[in-house]
Amino acid sequence: MTSSAEPTAKTVFEQKIAPIFVKHCVKCHGPEKQESGFRLDRRDDFLNGGDNGPAVVSQHPEESRLMHLVNGTDADVVMPPDGNRLSDQQKADLKQWIKLGADWPEKLSQLPGLPK
Repeated sequence: MTSSAEPTAKTVFEQKIAPIFVKHCVKCHGPEKQESGFRLDRRDDFLNGGDNGPAVVSQHPEESRLMHLVNGTDADVVMPPDGNRLSDQQKADLKQWIKLGADWPEKLSQLPGLPK
């Protein structure tokens, strides 16, 4: 039984992940620009992935391209490519969200917090 204090992928997404995506990612992977064919401002596009396939492997952050990119596993390709990198806490939040199943609630077809 899950207590209300335990985070779920849905609550983690709404409270922590969506703000990361809005602040650090949609500039290059949003409505105006889709680097590497990847768009993450809309649920269906995020789930479909980009030119390099899916961004996350549900419950497996160690296999998820998104984690490799934000962690700088390949020094030549680090996301975001310039400006403010993700903090250790933001990376931990992404990892936790993926471990919990990387759920993007269906009711949120678009990232909350984006200008309409």
